[in-house]
Amino acid sequence: IAATNRVDLLDEAFISRCAVREEFKPFSDGEKRAMVEKFLSSVNMSITESEMTAIIKESSQRDIMNSLVQCIAEQIEKNVE
Repeated sequence: IAATNRVDLLDEAFISRCAVREEFKPFSDGEKRAMVEKFLSSVNMSITESEMTAIIKESSQRDIMNSLVQCIAEQIEKNVE
């Protein structure tokens, strides 16, 4: 099993040995929203619509999750004070 986001840097001989190739395209805004909502549901948290809009505008799924976790951490910190 192999994965890369830079197939252009891989050796053609290596690529030819890969029996199955699957491309994963970036999420649409709707898919990003669904991912965020599913995560929030799994941790029993919620965010405002404006926070949701700001988070799903992130370009990558990694950035979305980083922003989401930061938002949740800020909520938790406010509730502890």
